Amino acid sequence: MKRLYFLLFCISLFFTCLIETQAARNANTKPGFNPSGDYHPLKETEDKSDKFAQFVLKARKKRDKWKVVGDVRNTGISYKFASYTLTEKHLRFTTVKVGGVFYTFDGKFVLNGNFAKHFSKTGRGVIALEGTLQKFVHGKKKGKIKSSFLYYPGC
Repeated sequence: MKRLYFLLFCISLFFTCLIETQAARNANTKPGFNPSGDYHPLKETEDKSDKFAQFVLKARKKRDKWKVVGDVRNTGISYKFASYTLTEKHLRFTTVKVGGVFYTFDGKFVLNGNFAKHFSKTGRGVIALEGTLQKFVHGKKKGKIKSSFLYYPGC
């Protein structure tokens, strides 16, 4: 009988340690980086035709490489990303040309983790990115927005 109690005690001790170890791991794990969403500049551009310029970023990690789809939107015209660089600290992209117009962006993230969780805490847009969005027309810089960018979860 003593052996049975001892065996049950050892089994319960084993499972208790296993549960506590898993709980400690979960508490120390930071949420995965997910910057996917809509980004709106706080400032206006020098060129008033870009008053409504914003961009959409959809990112997912596949085999340790980021797959990104995105576009800059300006009064109904969409400029899809042609090239990009994305890390947990930095975002850079260039769009395709549409009618001789294209955009570039270079900035750094000021949030980490899953951005949508930051948004849901406040219920309104949160500053997630700081950088410069530039517009080029036929190779000449036409406008620039150096600003913080508000983040909103995408649809």
